[in-house]
This record gives sequence, structure tokens and C-alpha cells, in this order.
Amino acid sequence: MARKGLFLTASVGWIATLLLGVVLAGEAVAPKTLEKEAQKKGQLEKSTAEKQTAEQASLQELWRKIYTRPEQLAQLSKPTICILDIQHPDRIYEQFKTLSKPLEQFYACTFRARVAEISGLHTIVVHATEVEGEDLDRPQIKAILIGGRSKSLPREVDERFYQLIRETRIPILGICGGCQLIGRAYGAKVVRMRKLRPDEQDPNPKYHPGWFKEWGFTEIQVLKPDPLFGGLPEKPILREFHAFQIVEPPKEFELLASTQECRVQAIKHRDRLVYAVQFHPERYDHRHPHGRVVLENFFRLALGQPPSQPSPEPKKAKPLPKR
Repeated sequence: MARKGLFLTASVGWIATLLLGVVLAGEAVAPKTLEKEAQKKGQLEKSTAEKQTAEQASLQELWRKIYTRPEQLAQLSKPTICILDIQHPDRIYEQFKTLSKPLEQFYACTFRARVAEISGLHTIVVHATEVEGEDLDRPQIKAILIGGRSKSLPREVDERFYQLIRETRIPILGICGGCQLIGRAYGAKVVRMRKLRPDEQDPNPKYHPGWFKEWGFTEIQVLKPDPLFGGLPEKPILREFHAFQIVEPPKEFELLASTQECRVQAIKHRDRLVYAVQFHPERYDHRHPHGRVVLENFFRLALGQPPSQPSPEPKKAKPLPKR
């Protein structure tokens, strides 16, 4: 019995010693394991940071290939059309990442190519965050087109161009967001369009969900004859992408066109060659060529060329109800 107790005691002691050894061994190994894990984590974070840095550098390189710098504007020596891009940089970088050939597919690039083809002049794109209004008021610049946007820039950036819009003698065409920028420069109120009705489908639920949007090719009503619509039918079909609108034309402008949902589709300054259109004339295709005609007409006006065809004469066009 004593021998059995002795054996049991020895066994327990041996097991305790073994467990203690395991614990001590674990304590000895743990710091090394943690150190290796920390090294792996550090390497992973470094690799991720390097990839992000490389991606950012690539995006910035694309940006520089597309947008003309302010100092380059001072070196212009030939007649030039200038496109002012007012899209938020966040949206631009997002688009860069989704395109397989950004320099061919990016909106500002396709816009520039179409403008150069139609106008026959050297065409550049500048970004609103990199220039001031006075940078664009140069004799070499024969026309300024202000593009659209899906995310607004800070108000102080927009305000850089108010004086240019109100005072320059350079012909201007504002498109969609550019139309609204021109309106704001003259004190016009810009608001969201109405809420969607229960039976209406949202054409783009990711963009201002629940709000009415004019989206896609849309028939507009010409209310007043104007060379901008020369050669077009009374109800041209033009592309729309907007959830906001100018409530009423500024007093300095004439209302030229409307739709049932958007009263201010096209306006013209009474004394200067400044147009603002809510639709996108640059978004035309073979089946819907009216946008190209609008651009052709604008450049004829801007460059002092005679119109190709007379403006459509509305038969019984009446202004749509004010909203």
C-alpha cells in the first residue's frame, strides 16, 4: 500500500513536472511567435501602403495627362477651346479605377475629343480646383464649356468663377452642373426635383434615391427660336442626367426650352453669348444626333460663323407652368 502511494506520488510529480515544462516551453516560445506575427503584420501593412502609394501615383499621373495646368494656360499661342471640369476629384478618381483605358474612355477625354472635332480648334481641359476664373479670360481662348458633375465642389471653389461668368466676353456654354453654376453666379436658386411618386421607378437608385430624375434621352420643348437650335425639330431629343434644376431663369436670361418636369432646360443671356443648358449635348450617338447639332451651332456662334439652318419656329409652343 505504501509502495502504491509512493508510485502515485511519483506519477503526480512527474506529470506536474511535465506540465511545468510545457508551460515554461510555451512561455519561451510565445515571444518568438508573437515577434514573427508582428513582423508578418508589419510586412503586410508595408506592402499595402506601398500598393496604395503606387496606385495614388498612377492616378495622379493620369490626372496630369488629362488636365492642363494654370502655367500652361499662360503659354497658349493658338486659338483654343477650354473645357472647365467642375466634377469632384473623388468622383474622378473613382472613374479612373473602373476604366480599362482611362485616356480614351474617361468623360473629360471623350468630351475633349468631340469638341476638338466639331470646333476644329485646339481643345484643353482644366479642373476647377487648379485654376481661377481669371486664368481662363485670355484672348487665345475662343469659347469656354463648363461640364456637368455628380458631386459638388465646395462653394468657395464655385465662387472663383462667378466673376468670369458675369463679365467675360468669351462665349460660354454651361452644361447640366455647368448650367446650374451659371445660374448661381447670377443669384438663381438651384433645388432638387420633386420626390418620386409611389408608382414611379427610380432610373438610378444609387444617385439621390427617392427623388425624381430626368435620365436618358428626353424630348424637350423649344419655346423660342434661337440659333442654338438651328436645324433641329421643334422637340429635339437630348440626353439628361440630373436630379437638380434651376427654379427660374435669372432676370438677365431668356428662357429658350423646357420639359414638363424641368422648366429651365435652356437659357440665353440677353446681352452676351452665354448659354446654359440642363441637358448634355455632348452625349449624342448615331441614333440621337441632336446634341451634336447643338454643339455645332454653339461653335458657329462662338467663332462668328453663319448658322447652317434656321432655328425651329414653334407652332403653338406655350411656356410650361412655373414651379
